[in-house]
Amino acid sequence: MRRISRRCTIRTVAKGSRGPRVQGSKGPNVQGSKGPKVHGSKGPKVQVWHVAVILAAGFAVYWNSLGNPFIFDDRPTIADNPFIRSFSTFWQADKGSALTGRPIVGLTFALNYALGGLDVFGYRLVNLGLHLACGLLIYGVVRRTLALESLRSQFSTAAAGGPALAIALIWTLHPINTEVVDYLTQRTESMMAVCYLLTMYAAVRSVETVRRLTWQLVGVV
Repeated sequence: MRRISRRCTIRTVAKGSRGPRVQGSKGPNVQGSKGPKVHGSKGPKVQVWHVAVILAAGFAVYWNSLGNPFIFDDRPTIADNPFIRSFSTFWQADKGSALTGRPIVGLTFALNYALGGLDVFGYRLVNLGLHLACGLLIYGVVRRTLALESLRSQFSTAAAGGPALAIALIWTLHPINTEVVDYLTQRTESMMAVCYLLTMYAAVRSVETVRRLTWQLVGVV
């Protein structure tokens, strides 16, 4: 009887020890490791998807205009402008030219000429790239602004992406902005817009605690 009772006691203890070990080791570890990883990876994936939508929409709308010829002031500014044909003279411009006092824009035209001569495709592709850069910067400015701590009660970090995407698409696709893509001389305006929006984006980022000084320097430059 003593042997039987001892065996029963050993089996009971063994059964009692297995349960807590299995539940204690598997349950918390599985939930604790899988949950945060899946939740943390959603934000960046959504942002990449939003950026892809903005770029794809812009290319789809303006792709058929990349082969259009020079128009209006494009002739004196680009096609008939001898100063952009050399990196030693790109900063010069005739009096009353669209490039007067705008050497950086003249440099971009000089780079276009050095790479493709007077092939209009390259000039229009750069203008389209600048326009899309503005769209992405607007998306970043709006999303970062709505995700600030002062607005976090109304917009979560994930929810801020929806309005930012809608506003960026309106900017990118609105007909009022076609001039900066189709009218090559208006690269002066699109480059100004890129600098202005980049300053706004840097200002919003500087409010955050991460790399505050870096973004303040970007905004000043």
